[in-house]
Amino acid sequence: MLSSVANPQIKNLLKLHQKKYRTDSNTFLVEGEHLISEAIMAGRLKQLIKSEQYEGEISYDNELLVSETVASKLSQTASGSKIFGVVSIELDQKLTGTHYLLCDQIQDPGNLGVMIRSAHSFGFDGVIVSNDSVDFYNDKVVRATQGALFHVALVRMDLKQAIKQLKQNGIRIVTTDVNRATSLKSVEKGPVALIVGNEGQGVSESLRSMSDFNVKIETTNFESLNVSVASGILMYHFRNE
Repeated sequence: MLSSVANPQIKNLLKLHQKKYRTDSNTFLVEGEHLISEAIMAGRLKQLIKSEQYEGEISYDNELLVSETVASKLSQTASGSKIFGVVSIELDQKLTGTHYLLCDQIQDPGNLGVMIRSAHSFGFDGVIVSNDSVDFYNDKVVRATQGALFHVALVRMDLKQAIKQLKQNGIRIVTTDVNRATSLKSVEKGPVALIVGNEGQGVSESLRSMSDFNVKIETTNFESLNVSVASGILMYHFRNE
């Protein structure tokens, strides 16, 4: 059992709290039985870390036992966790699907996590984020997905390049606009790439100009919706059944 946070193995695990080291190692850390079970089913778990106080039934070939002191350092939740997993990051995703959510400068990890969860719920093939959006593997993003991040393609790239590729594949590019737009309920379903924008500024004009058409979500009292709520409504309408 490893009981010191000064141990080199533990130091390397703690580094996964930082984006730089997640990127360098192509791995990230999850905690809790649900996310670990999802990682195992997806074939992505590389190592299982258990606290000495863990009393559950999850086991794995590559296991590491740690003290409760170390577990408390590894955990990023208020209540703490007794079980953790090192999970591989899938790279080189191809844009071969028919339904995508494109996220322009999304900064709030909770919003991105919920959008990934909605994308999986409504049959979307992937979520593509701009290079300046929050990290997919930020702990708050991961927890908000509730495991959905293992079931949809997660791609980080220049959104202009993504739009060009998707258009070549015959995918419609759709953005939201409260003024110059078609009512969402009048738009036919089918292959689509939905662009949603930054929490404060919305979709950048350079991306909006590349879209095929704009849609609006008709509301009663507010013109503006939280980006994760708006994304969920849009993906439900265009859901891949």
